[in-house]
Amino acid sequence: IAAMVILIFRPESLLSISFQMSFASVAALIAFYEAYRQKEYLLFKSQSMWQGMGKFFASILLTTLIATVATAPFVVYYFGTIPSYGLLANLLVMPIFTLITMPLALLGLILLPFGAGGFLFEMMGFSLSLISSIACFVSGFKGASSVLPQIPLAALILFVLSGLWLVLWQGRARYVSALPFVLAGLFMLSTDKPDVLISENGRLIGVKTDQGLALSEKGSSYVA
Repeated sequence: IAAMVILIFRPESLLSISFQMSFASVAALIAFYEAYRQKEYLLFKSQSMWQGMGKFFASILLTTLIATVATAPFVVYYFGTIPSYGLLANLLVMPIFTLITMPLALLGLILLPFGAGGFLFEMMGFSLSLISSIACFVSGFKGASSVLPQIPLAALILFVLSGLWLVLWQGRARYVSALPFVLAGLFMLSTDKPDVLISENGRLIGVKTDQGLALSEKGSSYVA
């Protein structure tokens, strides 16, 4: 419903990476927990405090893993990288986000009409700064991201079709989603790296040579 409302008022959002990644991860999470909700409920029906904490952190890891897999094709297509320590970063960040950031945001919005939300938003800002610091710390690890060649658009579309089929259909019909997934993988393997890359503004040009990648200008920018 949220996706349809957004597309009615801003149809161009369909082509934005934020829209695609957000709803890909949400759709995958809903489908997974819908399929296993009964089993998960029975498993944690009676629990101690330690079991509850274990469930909380296990849920963070599982949720992160599902969202990472669901958004991986978009990450590779748009950014050409795969984060290596996403699970670790989320394990450190999500308790802060869940127990501090979101409750403060909700309380701040409730009290905002009464002129009492400012302090809560300041505290929320502090928690977001802490989250940002943790993200920068983890991203500084050696091998924090793996650079991959950009996948072709046809492969991305096939990945999306595979994911949609997997989350929307029920029963054994879900296995059909393996077909477009395999085809997308074949597209990726058959795609050669480009010989020449030009940045959007035309200021940076990269050419593949026998000695490696030759750049028109040196720098440590993200584009380079």
